[in-house]
Amino acid sequence: MSIKKQHIVVVCGYGCDINSPLAVYIDRVRSFLRVNRVDQVIFCGGETQKKSFPEKTEAQVMCNYLAVQPGGHRRYWLETGSYTTFDNVRLAAEKIRIMKSHDDPNAKFKVTIFCEAQRALKVIRLSRHFMRDLVENVDSITIETVSWERADPVRELKTTIMTWLAIKYPWLGLAERERRRRIRRSYEI
Repeated sequence: MSIKKQHIVVVCGYGCDINSPLAVYIDRVRSFLRVNRVDQVIFCGGETQKKSFPEKTEAQVMCNYLAVQPGGHRRYWLETGSYTTFDNVRLAAEKIRIMKSHDDPNAKFKVTIFCEAQRALKVIRLSRHFMRDLVENVDSITIETVSWERADPVRELKTTIMTWLAIKYPWLGLAERERRRRIRRSYEI
């Protein structure tokens, strides 16, 4: 007899301007939620554009666009402390661990993570690192993507390698350095 796994969706944020490719991305999330049975949704993203969108978090903007209430029937959750893809996945995993400790310490989950297509390799690596204890195996983690990034994919390859180094050698402080850089940049955008 197999035990039903709770299905959790993690939505990585990409800015606060809904009149950007963000709307297409969130519409893709909406379509997925309509056709799949999902138990929990975690929207990730902090105040990444403090100058342009003061006091707005990526997570809250996505929730508002979908017209859902965070914490409503324990279905939608906000993770507003993230400024990087590294933060999105790490902090979502922490939130899932908290849910797990409150519900069933032995529970295993099915996790679907939404991200921009060029970031998929990085998200796969991060999810396998931070969520390995939350799922039975890597097949229980899937990545859904939408492509809108027009920058050179080689740049993303560089950040993926830096992410791998941040996981492998945390004492280098690469993730923290990138986070501080993104927080500083949030005041400029």
